[in-house]
Amino acid sequence: MEDRYLITNYRPISLLSTFDKLLEKLMYKRLYTFITDNNILYGYQFGSRKNYSTTIAFADVIDNIYCSLDNDDTVVGIFLDLEKAFDTVKPDIYCYTKCIRGLAYKWFVSHLSNRKQYTFMTDVI
Repeated sequence: MEDRYLITNYRPISLLSTFDKLLEKLMYKRLYTFITDNNILYGYQFGSRKNYSTTIAFADVIDNIYCSLDNDDTVVGIFLDLEKAFDTVKPDIYCYTKCIRGLAYKWFVSHLSNRKQYTFMTDVI
């Protein structure tokens, strides 16, 4: 079966009001600024981060492999594909950090909990 016919290859689209979109952008900007200014993110956090792409992550891995081979070290790689990993994280765990507390924490948990989404497919041809 072709990939375009597999419903698991499609993700739902969130239809948010203009107010919700603005609120999300505001919260993102404030949280990202706080995290960046306080150097909270792990240095090798490549996903969802400005100027850090999967290409850079791949180049870093390749560089480490070449350096190890140059030093006559053994190189072993274990790669896991955690399909839809974000969908498996509970909102209260996802929001638990040292930088989100009080009302902001409650807002994030409330905002990410009990969301209803669905995917509707018609003729894909």
